[in-house]
Amino acid sequence: LSGAASYQFNPTSTLRQIDFVLNGGLRVRSVMVDGKPSDFIMEKSVLSLTLPAGASTVVIEYSGSIKSPSLQSLAGYIGQSSVYLQEGSNWLPRPQNLASGRFALTGSITAPARLTFAVPGTLTSLDEAAGLRTWRYAMEAPYVDVALYGGIYQTLSLDVEGVSVELYISPDHWDTSMARDIPDLVSDIVSFYADRLGPYAL
Repeated sequence: LSGAASYQFNPTSTLRQIDFVLNGGLRVRSVMVDGKPSDFIMEKSVLSLTLPAGASTVVIEYSGSIKSPSLQSLAGYIGQSSVYLQEGSNWLPRPQNLASGRFALTGSITAPARLTFAVPGTLTSLDEAAGLRTWRYAMEAPYVDVALYGGIYQTLSLDVEGVSVELYISPDHWDTSMARDIPDLVSDIVSFYADRLGPYAL
């Protein structure tokens, strides 16, 4: 995994210390604050950074291999034909000690074109060049703690009760899924939710 995570903060008139939690197998290559290299402290899996007054943009470049926190839990993996990174795996540096609220996230994932990703939030664009695909996404969430799943999938889009639903199905299971009416079952689940609990949250 290799990435660059950019964070936009509201400038203030005082110094601010922000901690970012990373997966234990990732190593920070550089930290930039408003386009300039910044000092930081890395202790175990926590990056501590003090933002000077007026600073607003932080970019963390990092790389490495995903590591599970213990033998009893699985943070996820990156393989040749699939990617499975759970919430809490900290594949994306997760800011801590911030005021509660909603965070607006935008990002992109670049991987071999044979893979398909179910991106966090909403897919905003998809580009392909030189055997690679780039998925761009956007979302709002109450915290920065997102999962990432990818693999060799065929996709099927459904529109149920005004909700856009995407199914990701392995080519090995496509015929069986269609024979067992999996799309109809998914539609029934969304309709049941809407009938009993109200419109599905978008």
